Amino acid sequence: LGFIQKGKNINYYDDKELLAIAEPFIIEKMRQLLTFNVDRRYCYCMGGDKNFRFLSRLNEAENWFTEIIPLPHPRFIMQYKRKEKEKYMNDNINAFSISI
Repeated sequence: LGFIQKGKNINYYDDKELLAIAEPFIIEKMRQLLTFNVDRRYCYCMGGDKNFRFLSRLNEAENWFTEIIPLPHPRFIMQYKRKEKEKYMNDNINAFSISI
């Protein structure tokens, strides 16, 4: 999900009011998505900190996935770790290879 406030990106988990509105929507949409025939062993989460903790909390309550694997957000890599982007790309490829 992406949200804009006053012309800037805002994370749903950083604003309590937005989180209160977004969480039921996220749960509903995740339940709908999981009605499709998908492998629920692994979930890849973009964002290895707050987004990962939020999704992990929901997963504990809902039991959607066996394991959630956090991946650094591409914007974080390009903004703060650009010199190491090859390492991050290889790490992501390795993370995806466990589900094959």
